[in-house]
Amino acid sequence: MNATPIFSPRRWTASLLLIVLCVLTSSQKAAAGKQPKVFSIWKKLPTEQLVKIGHRFANNPEQPDSALLALTIVTNRYDKSMSREDKILVQQAQRMKGFVYLFRYYDYAKAYDCLLHAQDVAEEIDFISPATALNLGHIFSTIGDQTGDHTVKKKALDYMRQAFKESLNTQVQNHNIANTAFGNAISLAWSLEEYDALREEWKIFKQLKNNDAHEFTQFNLYYYQILMLLKAKRYQEALPLFDKQLGLMPDDDSHARYTLLTIYNKSRVLALIGRYNEAIELLLRGERICQKYGTKDASVEFYRSLAEYQQRLGKKNLALQYQSHYFALKDTLLNLQQFANIKEMSFAGSLRRVNEQMEQGRRERQVMTTTIIVLLIIALVISLSLYILYRKNRQLRASYSNLYQKNQEVLRLEEEYKKPQLEEKYKQSRLGEPDKQALYDKIQQILANSKEIFDSDFSLQRLADLTETSYKKVSQVINEKAGCNFNNLINEYRIKEACRRMNDTEQYGKYTIEAISTSVGFKSRSTFLLQFKRVTGLTPSEYQRAQKSGKS
Repeated sequence: MNATPIFSPRRWTASLLLIVLCVLTSSQKAAAGKQPKVFSIWKKLPTEQLVKIGHRFANNPEQPDSALLALTIVTNRYDKSMSREDKILVQQAQRMKGFVYLFRYYDYAKAYDCLLHAQDVAEEIDFISPATALNLGHIFSTIGDQTGDHTVKKKALDYMRQAFKESLNTQVQNHNIANTAFGNAISLAWSLEEYDALREEWKIFKQLKNNDAHEFTQFNLYYYQILMLLKAKRYQEALPLFDKQLGLMPDDDSHARYTLLTIYNKSRVLALIGRYNEAIELLLRGERICQKYGTKDASVEFYRSLAEYQQRLGKKNLALQYQSHYFALKDTLLNLQQFANIKEMSFAGSLRRVNEQMEQGRRERQVMTTTIIVLLIIALVISLSLYILYRKNRQLRASYSNLYQKNQEVLRLEEEYKKPQLEEKYKQSRLGEPDKQALYDKIQQILANSKEIFDSDFSLQRLADLTETSYKKVSQVINEKAGCNFNNLINEYRIKEACRRMNDTEQYGKYTIEAISTSVGFKSRSTFLLQFKRVTGLTPSEYQRAQKSGKS
């Protein structure tokens, strides 16, 4: 009989995963008991108060779920007929959801989707939102950095310039966004080697009076000077300016990214003049700050640079170690699940390049991993990453279901509120209850069996013609029996058909989401997205992912 070894890597890994599973399960059960209670309280709060709650939690890295809960209640309240003030609050909520997905979950697809909704609402009410343009710029910039695609980076630069311009509009006057946008624009101009791209913005920026955030203004003044020195290849003269930038930044969360940016940029310049040891020492300092404030996206670039500089110094083992960290973290941030919806973006070709780059990275990792120890480390990292992603996907599916239930509950409460108003509106009507029920049955039969309802021009009058009744009676019966207006009722049938077609991959598998929306009668993409979210509680892309996950 063979003795079982006391230490087994497989058994140790399985035990570790079991412990993690138990912790996650217990915490999930605890949270499950609290969430409904919180939701039942929050859903009764005024929209403005919910936006403030969402903003507070959005700025707390430890509680992004609470931010999404509060903000989703707000976005689910959207209605075409609501006041401009309420639509501004909905726009802000969508923008903040984009921020949470972008900087807390690193989920660029969901962030992009939320920001598109924010843009649509802003355009609808002619509202200027520089923060939306700023966060869109962050998405394109991040993907541009990770793919090396200059076209995507140029798009990011355009958004940063737009955010800068909009932030100085007399209706807005937000110097914090102006500072952030201008600083990011400088970084992009450096990366693209378009040193003169910001001449006009520079003329405006250096004239700004911003006493509320003096350190950020001064930071960018130094930054632009550095850009000009880099253009002239005067690297030694640029180094003291980096130190001046660091001297402006205290050690706290609101200044951490500025500190990390400066450290990374200074290390690049040090490397350009061959001072690799100093560059490495600086990057290690930056990595400690990344760990302290949880900036995983910055850690990716730090690990990549550390691997490159150690390799240039001939320290292959250290280079391999940092290369392993780089690939593991990059796989986490750029996993295919997160980028499933990126095809809907205007830079669809970026996805292909990301996939190619990830595949190339895996091949390089296999070649470079030559020792048993490194192989074990990578295997463990991959195992844990896959497990975490698996748990995350399950939690996401559960959250989709919860959001749907919460959305339906909000709609139910809204209909209860409307019921007394309908009774008052139709109290003069001569329609008896039997006649109402008979007409409603007829309406349902038509909507369930007629393909004509998927014609974009299908109207209340046409429905009345098919029922051989006046459109006023049809409208009354829909309002009282269905608890909604004609548009909402017809849209529910259209959304149900859209869901059926999304599931019918044999016939509609090659259809885009936009093509399906058109085929069921929607004239605009934004209307389809809003109605789909209203009926199902999910975006079309979230619905498709949930269906795929359920089948698998």
